[in-house]
Amino acid sequence: MASTPAGTVESGPPLIVEVTQQSTDGTSIEVVTGVSVTLPSTLGSFSDSSSAKRRARYYAATDDFGLIAVDTASFKVDAPGMAARGEWEASREQVTELSALMETTWPGAEYAWTWTWTQSADASVFDPEGGAAGVVAVDGAALLMRTTAGQDLYLAAFAPQGELEGSAPLAALESLSIR
Repeated sequence: MASTPAGTVESGPPLIVEVTQQSTDGTSIEVVTGVSVTLPSTLGSFSDSSSAKRRARYYAATDDFGLIAVDTASFKVDAPGMAARGEWEASREQVTELSALMETTWPGAEYAWTWTWTQSADASVFDPEGGAAGVVAVDGAALLMRTTAGQDLYLAAFAPQGELEGSAPLAALESLSIR
């Protein structure tokens, strides 16, 4: 019998990429008091900077696109673990392959979970101009946490299938810093 990796909350295939905090080059943007994300130049800026739900995206071709989504709204339940499990469970209906749900550590976070997936998505979601059409194959990574200050955060990075590692959206997600 195979062993279960430490931190596994719900079983599934291994993560496509391991999500860890890393610095990146770009523009640092405070998404909520004390919480910043650095957007690589490829992603430009958040299109809805006054909202609790923000997105930065680009689309060049069916194999060259990306999106980072940041949600700073409070979880619908008091227990962050239930929120993580709920988001992970909801993903099952929309994706082709869903990884294990992993509890992780993040500087400044009281709790943090991560998971990855593969799915098909409408290309227009990634195009800030709205002109892209068709369906694209996507890999995604999510990070859900509650900071030590009590701020709830959900981040998701999307890139072409097989291209998530090293992508601008993943770099933005991994740049999350809490002070």
